[in-house]
Amino acid sequence: MPIAIDLHSHTRPSKKLPFKIGDYERMLARAAYTGLSGFASTEHFHATDYWDSMRDLASRFSYKDGVLRIRPGFNVLTGAEIDIAEGGHILAIGPLDAIEDLDGMFDPKLSTKHMIPANELITAARQVGLTLIGAHPTRKSKVPRGHGHGDACTARRARAERHRCRAREGRSAGAAHGG
Repeated sequence: MPIAIDLHSHTRPSKKLPFKIGDYERMLARAAYTGLSGFASTEHFHATDYWDSMRDLASRFSYKDGVLRIRPGFNVLTGAEIDIAEGGHILAIGPLDAIEDLDGMFDPKLSTKHMIPANELITAARQVGLTLIGAHPTRKSKVPRGHGHGDACTARRARAERHRCRAREGRSAGAAHGG
């Protein structure tokens, strides 16, 4: 029997609203109704009471190694949607202790809406054993200018870095071919 899992889901209507178990129960019912075998609970890391809500779920359901066992044949993976400095979001999926370790690797913590470059997040997530997935890679960032990402300065820096990388690659290729 095939397994169908939604790897990017939110159980609350807004990251600014508090967690309510009723919203979560409705999400579980909708997911089962649509034929899913489970989903990854990837609330925004800086959502209101993120950590309290994840701990509440881990205490309500059988929890082990990043999986909430809701009922036979239906599981929920624990995770977080993390904002990155380049604009956009990356999903980190795995055990809550690994997510907490990731959060604690940065000062200020990522759960305070602190944003780091994607390459730093990837390196740190690998160290704690998390799986990373692009949240919505084709969507343009809605972050206002001047927040350290998504602005013209950052875009210029990104273009300059790509240019430097291409130039290095060109020199390496030329040296390899005697040029």
